[in-house]
Order: sequence, then C-alpha cells, then structure tokens
Amino acid sequence: MRVKNFTVSIAVFLQLLIIDACGSGQNNSWDSQKYARHGQSQMMDAQAVISQLPDDKLSRILDVGCGTGTSTQLLLDRYPQAEVTGIDPSQSMINYANHRFSYNRRVQLLKFSAEDYIAEKPYDMVFSSFALHWIPKESMPLALKNIGRNLRNGGILCCIFSSSKVGLPFQRALDKTLSDRCFLKLFSKFKDPQVFYTVDEFRCILEKEGFFINEIGYFFNKKTYLSIESLRKWVGQWLSYSRYLVSVSHYEYKKFMDVLMKNYMTESKQVSGSPVTWGEYVLIAKAKKTVDK
Repeated sequence: MRVKNFTVSIAVFLQLLIIDACGSGQNNSWDSQKYARHGQSQMMDAQAVISQLPDDKLSRILDVGCGTGTSTQLLLDRYPQAEVTGIDPSQSMINYANHRFSYNRRVQLLKFSAEDYIAEKPYDMVFSSFALHWIPKESMPLALKNIGRNLRNGGILCCIFSSSKVGLPFQRALDKTLSDRCFLKLFSKFKDPQVFYTVDEFRCILEKEGFFINEIGYFFNKKTYLSIESLRKWVGQWLSYSRYLVSVSHYEYKKFMDVLMKNYMTESKQVSGSPVTWGEYVLIAKAKKTVDK
C-alpha cells in the first residue's frame, strides 16, 4: 500500500484536530439534517483538498455528490468568479442545499447521479468529496466516462473518497460487532453499498476513460474528537449499517452503536472519558481530461 501523510496548507490541519460534533429492499437513505449537524469531518477534509487546488480562474465547476452543499460553499469561496453546479442523487440532500443557497445566483442544484447527468456546456473542473465510493462498482466506469463528458479538454478532476479500513481498529471493531449474534439476523439480508478501490484499480479506470493522472495515492487521515459521543454522532451519520438500522428500529440502532463504540475503544486501546482518536486511509486523485471518450 502506498501511503502519504495527509498534509494540508490550512492551519487547523497542521495541529491536532479537535472536533466536537453538534448536538435491494435496503433502506439506506441519507438524513440531510443529521449529515449537516455531524459532518464537520468531511467538510474539513474537503476544505484541506480544495485549498491546494490550482489558482486558475475557473468559470464553471461541477460538484458531484454535493450533499448539503458544504463542499459547494467551499468551492464558491475558493473560486469567487465561478458558477457551481451541485448534483446529488438524494432528494433530501438537494432540498437542504437548495434552502441553503436559495438567494445565491452562482449556484445550481440538481437531483442527478454521476452516471446520468449531462450538462449543456462543459465544466472547467469536477470536484467530488466522499461520494464516489457509494457508486456501485459496475457503474463506476460509466460514472467516470460521464464526468469526462462534462469536462472540457484539459479540465480538472479532483476527488477524495474513503478507502478500505481493513487492518485498522475501526474495521476490527465493526467486524466484531457484526459477528455478535444480537445483530446477525438484523443484517442477514443487508449488503454494504460502499465500494473501496486500490490506487491501481482507480488509476486504471481513470486512464481508460481518458484522464491523465497528476496525483493519486492513499493519505492517512488522523483526527481527535473531544469525546466518544462526538465520534459516535459522526460515525452514525455515514456508516451504512447504522443508517440502515435507523429505518428498522431506533432501539436496535442505539444498541448497535453502543456495542460498536465500546468495541472501537477496546480495539484502539483508548480510555473512555478522554479525547478519542480516529485514523483512516483516504484516496485522493487529481487528474486532467486529455481526450474525448
């Protein structure tokens, strides 16, 4: 595994990062309100990456998987002359973002997935933050082909998304929790929709779809949360197993998260009552469109 340190230029990432989260027949929909309240970690990761993007004067940017509009706002701030289109397959997310940008004429928000959105005019840059790993593996080539169609030649693609957590304390804690007989039946028909790629796998797909790779690699992303409750709220809003349980039973959801957090503290050898550390690998890719496909 090729690993780089997750170095960024904004000051808050150069220090110990402390986050206090605010207050198939599978139902695995997103709760935009919960995501907005507890998604600060994704926001700070996106900010770190966007801060290192080139200073080119871009006029049109596409934000794939814009969610509640946090990354959209960061792009607006980074490129004050640009218009930003945000797309997301979740109507809940689009509704939230529309309310957020109701008076901003530089923003257009549309309910589309990466696989089916076709723009009337090409974009100078496509950005995606923690969205591509939710695209089914068989659909990823089409998604990247479509992203290429929406980019001008020489346009920039920048994406950051989750990588496999195998071997890390959280994955050990999750595996231990899922093997608990209390939860075996609950998840008997559930399949995690997340797809994790190796660097070489994602590089091959990008190159096949006409992209020139400027930079690609794993980055180890380490954070510290003020409490186990802060970490719990953050994990609960993105983990597919917990989102699935919300639709099944609030009691089962609470029990699952209780056991998962207890197992995480054990596997990571941390003590309750103290700030809690979290570490994971993320995959960041920066590429340019070179040919039409």
